Amino acid sequence: MIVSFSGCGGGGSVGGGGAVYDTVTLRAEPSANTLDSDVRTHSEPAGPTYCGATDSLGVASDSVDVVITSQVIPNLPSSITTSAVHVSKVTVKFSPSNALSPAIPDISQTLSVFVDPGTAVTVPIRIADTDLKQSAILSELSDCGTGPNAGATYEYFVTLKFEGTEVNSEDPENFEATLNVRFADFTD
Repeated sequence: MIVSFSGCGGGGSVGGGGAVYDTVTLRAEPSANTLDSDVRTHSEPAGPTYCGATDSLGVASDSVDVVITSQVIPNLPSSITTSAVHVSKVTVKFSPSNALSPAIPDISQTLSVFVDPGTAVTVPIRIADTDLKQSAILSELSDCGTGPNAGATYEYFVTLKFEGTEVNSEDPENFEATLNVRFADFTD
């Protein structure tokens, strides 16, 4: 049996969340498999005054570096010029990993990243900003709270869906990366 593939890529996806453009393929890989996101900063060490008035809810935003790698499609005709891909948007989609973890709405971020053929670019992607940490969804996790979920951990499977367009061909494709995120009032 002889199998033959021809053409200039033609677009689509590759296994593992990558994308095939006309002249390159793109893949994204986060720098961490799991991100622990702290919802509160305590001004005192654990003890009787652990939950003081100077604590801050909704500490700094948490980001993950994602490496986006471009590979040139092999055996392209010499008349074809390889092209950069403009990555313009990422959507962070949270899927609860257990029954305790409530739904979190998708978060979209505008990007303007150009990935040249055969190169890799590291892009910081904001997973949890202060608005999310201060929201009613996560603020109840504080060890200082009195609600039923005080001191609990919410766990999510997170999909980062990137939107990119090959510059020369204007071929739009999506590609993905995944990681796990845990929200809790981690020990300071």
